[in-house]
Amino acid sequence: MTEQKDHKSDISKSLENIASLIVSGRSAALIAPKLLQQELAERLAGLILCLEGNACQKCPSCRLWVGKTHPDLIPKGSFDQAPGIDDCRRIWEDISLVPVAGPCRLAVLYGCDRLSLPAGNSLLKITEEPPEKGRILLFLEEDNLIPTLRSRLVIFKYPVKSIGGPLKFPEDIEEFMKWIESAEGKKPSELLLDLSEWIPALVKKRKHQLAARIETVRMISEKGNLKVAMIQDLVHEALQEGSQFDHLFGDLW
Repeated sequence: MTEQKDHKSDISKSLENIASLIVSGRSAALIAPKLLQQELAERLAGLILCLEGNACQKCPSCRLWVGKTHPDLIPKGSFDQAPGIDDCRRIWEDISLVPVAGPCRLAVLYGCDRLSLPAGNSLLKITEEPPEKGRILLFLEEDNLIPTLRSRLVIFKYPVKSIGGPLKFPEDIEEFMKWIESAEGKKPSELLLDLSEWIPALVKKRKHQLAARIETVRMISEKGNLKVAMIQDLVHEALQEGSQFDHLFGDLW
């Protein structure tokens, strides 16, 4: 548990460092699993757009957050689709405007490992020399940016594995309970990341039916924004041989 807390503290410090660098005027890219990108983007935007620089939730800029939106936050693309060339070309105009309340305007681009060559080339100038009050953050799952764009960014990689190493797939009830205990304090996105790491291991062991069940749990949990306890219940159901799992998900779909 201490290692887990230290790991989270290290991640928080890393995000603070990334935010400080972006505030200083550098453009950055963060390589992270798409399941975590929304959460990481929100945390970084909270730091970058805060007038105090610490997501204080009290300053005039922090008070303008409505759910996941902020008037100085400009999202582009999605987790599965990169912004097109027209979206990329409009970024300069979007972040050149005077900030509504924050210290800057922040463009967050998702799916950048899927950028087309023309779209990537259109970002070269703005990432190297952003407007005075404009900042840019790219998200990608794989480090495959075109070299000319990569050279203009500071690249960070999210530490997916915990300090103690990843938990293996729970083969029995004892290991399942250890996984339940390890989930204390975790967010749903972190549990879904666990599931995504189990699936290839199960396929490798030729446990295809169980891998399909876990993938179904992951998909329905992500789609339904399920809470941690519900995800754990569904995983338990998936692990139980002879359960009515398939019938259960037939009803949900």
